[in-house]
Amino acid sequence: MPSLQYTREPYPLLPSISKIDDRRFLRSRSTSLLMTFQDQQTVLEKPRSRQRANVCPFPLRSQAEMPSDPTVQQPVTPPQIKQITAQPHVIFFEAKTEVLTDYQIKLEQQITQHKLTEQNLKQTISALKTVNQELQHLAHIDALTQISNRRNFDESLHREWQRSLREKQPLSLVMLDIDFFKGYNDRYGHPAGDRCLTAIAQTIKGLLQRSTDLLARYGGEEFAIILPNTTTEGAITVIHSIQKAIAALSLVHESSSVGNNVTASFGLATMLPSEVLHPSLLLESTDKALYQAKQQGRDRYAVYVHS
Repeated sequence: MPSLQYTREPYPLLPSISKIDDRRFLRSRSTSLLMTFQDQQTVLEKPRSRQRANVCPFPLRSQAEMPSDPTVQQPVTPPQIKQITAQPHVIFFEAKTEVLTDYQIKLEQQITQHKLTEQNLKQTISALKTVNQELQHLAHIDALTQISNRRNFDESLHREWQRSLREKQPLSLVMLDIDFFKGYNDRYGHPAGDRCLTAIAQTIKGLLQRSTDLLARYGGEEFAIILPNTTTEGAITVIHSIQKAIAALSLVHESSSVGNNVTASFGLATMLPSEVLHPSLLLESTDKALYQAKQQGRDRYAVYVHS
């Protein structure tokens, strides 16, 4: 018998039924009758009935009604088990509290130790800074005269040259040499010569009022003075003040050919720094002026003039 073709339209003799794509019919009371009529097995699943809430699908039985298997040994639950099982919880709680207490004590000890270590570290850093400053001071200060040494002079000359270059201001340099100092040492001894150098250095240092002015021991009995933002006339004024201060010391020098007291010769050079010039040129010019002052008879100053 040919199979009956169904459409999505309602069946004329039965209640409304429809066919879906997977050859199943929508659930309907007449669907099973129709399939029986066509000698076909019903492919529709029965609609699931909605279960009522809190309704058990099978009857409940108490433990007494449950059939017991004589081959299976039933566990015996003595009344002491509750007490035994409850006791470890108390013991575990007490042990945990003790562990936390010990951990807290150790943590506090570590924090205290850390604070002490941090404090010691700060003290060590402060001490190192102090030592570093002292080393920097010693590295830039002449041990005998307690003024700047040659190293500090070289660094300061380069620094002031760059500053004068930016500010477009003149830079003056004065060099002085104690006259016949070798004869002074030979006659009065080197300790007396050291005292003479120290006295002259401290005297000149007291005359320099500006913080930018620098007095340095250039070597032996020679001293150098850096005068930023100073013209030639201003530098000559400083030289006159130094000559008067040295004369006021009245340091006896019987081996001198220019007088009975210690005197000094001065060389002066002033430049306006530029990109094409170098600080060494100022130093060379000042040294030439000092040599010229010595050649002219000492106890005087000479100014280097650029041609």
